[in-house]
Amino acid sequence: MSGSGITYTRAVVCLVVLLICAGCAKSVTPPPPPLSAMQREYMQTKELSGDFETVFGSVLSVLQDEGWQIEAVDKSAGLIQASSLKRQALIGPSDDWRGANDPRIREIKQEAAKAENQGLPVRTWTRWEQLTARIEPWGDNTVRTRISIVKCGRL
Repeated sequence: MSGSGITYTRAVVCLVVLLICAGCAKSVTPPPPPLSAMQREYMQTKELSGDFETVFGSVLSVLQDEGWQIEAVDKSAGLIQASSLKRQALIGPSDDWRGANDPRIREIKQEAAKAENQGLPVRTWTRWEQLTARIEPWGDNTVRTRISIVKCGRL
């Protein structure tokens, strides 16, 4: 009888150890699948009622109101290029898909806090976005506008 009691105890201990190990395992969340070129273009393009002059001026005005730094304007080509202000961040553009509770994000924040507590410099990214707006007449009293934003970063 005592032999089976030891076997039972060993089985319970093994089960507990396995559960603890499973709880410590990191689950890696894969990035979302990339959008196709057609999906991306559809998301970036809108058709607006109005004439080219009004829509072009409106797009330019809204970008300025929203804090974009206008870098180039070519009205004859229907092109506006702008960038956001640069800012510091712990993560780079390739990690934007991760959620706040993602294990990798928590790890980065813990490493930064540890370095800061020790008086060491914290490695941060310089982040900004670059925007390109293309505006073109599209039929009678319709203008097609496509705005694409690219996230940029430097470590």
